[in-house]
Amino acid sequence: MGINNRTSRIYNTGLKSVTEINAEFVVRIKEFEAIWEDIKASTMEFPEQDYFIIGERGMGKTMLLAKVKYAVIEDKKLSKWLIPIAYPEEQNNVTELYDLWLNTAAYLGEKHPELFEDLSQQLEDLEINEATEAAAFKILNNTLNQQKKKLVLLIDNFDEILKNISEKENRRLREIMITNNNLRIIGASANAMEHNFSYDKAFYKHFVEINLKGLSLEETEELFRNKINDLDSSGKFVTNKTQKLKFIRNRFGGNIRNMIMMFDTLIANSSGFFIKDLEDFFERLSPEYRNKLKSLKNKQRKIVDFLAKTWQGTFVKEIAEGTRMKSNEVAAQLKVLEEN
Repeated sequence: MGINNRTSRIYNTGLKSVTEINAEFVVRIKEFEAIWEDIKASTMEFPEQDYFIIGERGMGKTMLLAKVKYAVIEDKKLSKWLIPIAYPEEQNNVTELYDLWLNTAAYLGEKHPELFEDLSQQLEDLEINEATEAAAFKILNNTLNQQKKKLVLLIDNFDEILKNISEKENRRLREIMITNNNLRIIGASANAMEHNFSYDKAFYKHFVEINLKGLSLEETEELFRNKINDLDSSGKFVTNKTQKLKFIRNRFGGNIRNMIMMFDTLIANSSGFFIKDLEDFFERLSPEYRNKLKSLKNKQRKIVDFLAKTWQGTFVKEIAEGTRMKSNEVAAQLKVLEEN
């Protein structure tokens, strides 16, 4: 993932064009190549390995999925038989497995009408009963066989889909993935997927996990290399470049999206760094940190709320009194928060 002066899209990166993705994708190269080399070497004569990308919001998951999509599309050999489907980041209409096949058929009909024009209608015309999902997948699978096409499903927030569908349908999807050679999944999520490490879950140890950690200082420099060169030529950002990038990197733990926003704030005014700039910057971060806060357990959220309102360093005893919790309980929750 990268940055370029031509675009300011930092949230819905999956909507970037192939030109933007190719120009801006300068980090997460190793992770992309690991997936891409597997895809290029696979014929899908047999069921293939599925992947699960984990990284907090802003770490480049969506852009990595977009890079995979465009790489398949641009490959002359692969694109003859393999179709990548990048689903919208939020699929609130998927509450059962049948919905996933409906969305898949709708995409194929829209992007490849010459091959799949009637597919979506066939699935919609099915009578709704306990056998609907199986019938829908059979139609989808038979159509893929007829057209000699295979699919790679690129699903952001994949863990949310698995939570929304029943455990029975989770096991049904697992059965499809390990027995069917017409589709494979590359999923992504901001959270570790319980299904992959809980032995009682359907997808226990099924996915190869790719963890997106925060960028190193060297990777951060690579991320901003073009923009820094542009600034150098204009007389800005010339002094203490490494120290400035180190500050940005350390402040946000290498989170790509947050670093891009902070970088833009730092260079927005050549004469200084103003409170108004900071206010605007944190305003842009509000949606992300609101989601983070909601994801915490109740006691952790209570502690974070207390610390945010304290505005200064404090002790475990004071936190315990302010949150009406026991000191040892506060200490345990603080350790978890620090680790996360």
